Formats: sequence, C-alpha cells, structure tokens
Amino acid sequence: MKSAYKKYALKYHPDRNKGGAEAFIAVSEAYRELMRGTPKKVVVKKPAPKKATHHDLSFVKIRLSRDKIWAPDYHLFQRPKVAVGNKRCETCGGTGKLLDTPGAKIVCAECKGTGLKTKITNI
Repeated sequence: MKSAYKKYALKYHPDRNKGGAEAFIAVSEAYRELMRGTPKKVVVKKPAPKKATHHDLSFVKIRLSRDKIWAPDYHLFQRPKVAVGNKRCETCGGTGKLLDTPGAKIVCAECKGTGLKTKITNI
C-alpha cells in the first residue's frame, strides 16, 4: 500500500508533472483515508537475555545420574568421565583381595580393593 502511494505520489507530484497537482491531491487524500482505519503496528521489544560468561559458569553444577559434573569442564572443552554402573569384580569375587587368607594384603588390580568394578565412560 505504501509503495503504491509513493509510486503515484512521485508520478503526479506538481514539481515533476505540471498538470498533476489535482491528481496528486486526490492520491494523497485517498492514502490518508485508507491509513486512518489501519491500526498501527505496535512493536514490543523484549530485553536481551544476559549472556553467560566463564565467570558465571564457575558456580554452576550440572548433575547427571549420581555423579556431579562441574560446568567449567564443559567450558574448557574437556569431556568429563562419569561412573555408569558398578558390578561385582569377577577377578577377586567381590572381596577386593586376590588371596582369601586372613593375613594377605595383595589387593586386586581390577577393582583396586573395592570389590566392585566400575564402568567409566565419557559423556
């Protein structure tokens, strides 16, 4: 609508067209009448969200399953490791020792003496 008005206003403007003064007035009045009934568009600007910095991330904790992963690990592009599940160690039978003698202090190398084998994976 606006572009059509501009086109005809330039075409019939008295400075460009000697006999176009009456046509220019008619086009201007018609445009004014059409625009009177048209509500103006109201633009509501929302405030921009606050951008996070590496200082903001230092206090954020992200929790996955039972393990805590700190947000700075993600910020530094490191892939944190998470313990997924525990199973009974098959090498020592869940005791944590290689020999079942009471005085034996040989620790199982698979479970490191815990009796549980933990599967660790990257996220």
